[in-house]
Amino acid sequence: MAVQAEVDKLATIINVLVNGDGNSNAPTTYNLTTLDPAATAGTLTLKGWLAFKMKFANPYAMTSALVQEGVALQMFLLNTGSANTPLVAVQQPSGLGAFTQMNPGLRDSVAVGWTSDAPAMKIVGFDRRFAIERVVDIGATITEVEQFITRQTQVLVVTEAEGYAIIDKNAINVLNVNA
Repeated sequence: MAVQAEVDKLATIINVLVNGDGNSNAPTTYNLTTLDPAATAGTLTLKGWLAFKMKFANPYAMTSALVQEGVALQMFLLNTGSANTPLVAVQQPSGLGAFTQMNPGLRDSVAVGWTSDAPAMKIVGFDRRFAIERVVDIGATITEVEQFITRQTQVLVVTEAEGYAIIDKNAINVLNVNA
């Protein structure tokens, strides 16, 4: 039951990240073919991925992404080719005129989690420092115990009142890979 409760919490968090918490703070959704006009809807491209990461303006950087398994696989298999490696990926001592970005948003250190609760063909990217918070009603945890003396059993019920809220909608963006 505890594992299912955590799975349900993740589904709730993803819903809040995608749709907002009811305070008119839904994140911006970008279409892949708008960010990369040469892309085919449904197939993630390196240009589309990098353009999406650049939508996180300072001081935000995409630190985490939640996706379904198929999109995660596309992310892992993004092709840079051997001749067109972006200069932001080349290390400075190489002498190839590499760039060092001030905003760390293009670094390949995005934590990717795949779950069936993520929206289909979408990447929910967020900055874990500023995106979402857990709100708990203090004193709302109720523990009830019922004992059955004749059968020597005990039933324990724990209830908690909690929810999730967007801290800053600018720390969350969604990429629709299928559009």
